[in-house]
Amino acid sequence: MKHLFTLVLTGFFALTTAGVSQGQSDDLAATIAPDSEQTAPFLDAFDINLDDFLWLSRVLIVFVDTPNDPRLAEQIAFFNDDIDVALERDLVLVVDSDPAAKSPLREKLRPRGFSLVLIDKDGTKILRKATPWQLRELARVIDKTTTRQQELRKSRGE
Repeated sequence: MKHLFTLVLTGFFALTTAGVSQGQSDDLAATIAPDSEQTAPFLDAFDINLDDFLWLSRVLIVFVDTPNDPRLAEQIAFFNDDIDVALERDLVLVVDSDPAAKSPLREKLRPRGFSLVLIDKDGTKILRKATPWQLRELARVIDKTTTRQQELRKSRGE
């Protein structure tokens, strides 16, 4: 099941790119953003545990009921359009497109249809939306958090 998403996305984006190796997340990320120097950290929801990201990365989880949902493609495009913003804010993209697999994230967060959940480095849910969001909007939300404010002060040497 965990490679099903990779296979479906590969087929979905096959019209725009070629030469994708199935089952490898680096190749999948390259397929999603073929012209980008940097690609999105992109993970399947079934493979992760949120505790592994505590104090390391923010997690943007996208839930859909089917990998064919156009909102998924739209959210991935938004993510890759501003990949520098995502990388600067230590943002990782996680996708759960199989409700039947009942991933631990799906059981914990209980999404309905398309759902976007942003989790901060300290593990708190800071945003839940039912529509795709551009990274510019997500960055504003992230930049207001205490964790991000501390990161900015530390980078300035305060």
